[in-house]
Order: sequence, then C-alpha cells, then structure tokens
Amino acid sequence: TGRRHDPKLSLSLPAGARFTLELPGGGGFYDPRQRDPERVAEDVAEGLVSPAAAERDYGLDPGRAGGRRRRPPSRRIDSRAVPG
Repeated sequence: TGRRHDPKLSLSLPAGARFTLELPGGGGFYDPRQRDPERVAEDVAEGLVSPAAAERDYGLDPGRAGGRRRRPPSRRIDSRAVPG
C-alpha cells in the first residue's frame, strides 16, 4: 500500500501478501570511475567519501589538484572471480 511504518514495528503478513523492503545505500548503476571527479572531490571534502575510497573506488589521485586527475583503471584480474 506504500504506507510507511515505524521502523521498530513488528508486522504479521497473511500468506501470499507482497512485502517490499527498501534500504538506503547501494552500489549504483554505473562504473564509479565514470563519475564526475569534481563531484567525488566534493564528497571527500564533505566527509562522505574518504580520500582512500576516492582513490580505490573512483580512481582519483588525491594528491593532484583536488583529486581531479584520474589514475588509469586497474587491469589486474582478480583470480577469485575466475571460475575453476
């Protein structure tokens, strides 16, 4: 029904009822290295993203002019992701 309930509320649902749980956060839809570097730098300045995460996740070099220069994406293959 789209109603919001108290987050501490316990609900009993009848069999066959539909329940949707929406949580904050998530990985997003696009390659993080394609995000506007100035927006990432703003997030770092506001404390939403750490400098280490900006470098690791967004490919930004925090030592260059506000983090605007990107490092090339890593070409290393993670062996854990390869089947077999």
